[in-house]
Amino acid sequence: MFSKLFKKSKPRVYLDKMIAVSQNEFSKIGAWGAFKGEDLEAGIRHRLVEIFSLPHISSRIEPKSNDLALEVVVLKVRGGEFDTACFGEFGAMPVFWRPKIEVAARLYYADSKKTHSSYRAREKMPWREYFSGVFSLRGMLRYRPVFGAKELEPILYRACEKLLASMVKSV
Repeated sequence: MFSKLFKKSKPRVYLDKMIAVSQNEFSKIGAWGAFKGEDLEAGIRHRLVEIFSLPHISSRIEPKSNDLALEVVVLKVRGGEFDTACFGEFGAMPVFWRPKIEVAARLYYADSKKTHSSYRAREKMPWREYFSGVFSLRGMLRYRPVFGAKELEPILYRACEKLLASMVKSV
């Protein structure tokens, strides 16, 4: 009986904002405009809604003092590429950069707007997947971007999974 009186109730978590990097940022970060023609921002926002399937903060009916709101921001999206850097007479050196996504989240108290905790996760494409994409027919002929929205989805899911795991531990 007394344990119920002194037991803390778990906070309810609501979704507030989801922000993705703008399309202009994607084209700057991407490999020589490889993302032109693809609407990555809308695709990433759609995936974020699927991953963080929480009720929106505006749907809160009986507010409690320990209710939390969640903001999710995709800070960085980098498309992968393979090229060579030429050093004149000294030869050339291969240059690799794998696709990478960085996601941040902030949990804050819904009433006071004070931050409860913040999280950050960064995920890169594994080398095996990267090399299979670079040395594929599409990677060699470059008739399409080597790493588009479809190839970036698993990286986004893994980064968000890291965020959720750290959130569950702290809440």
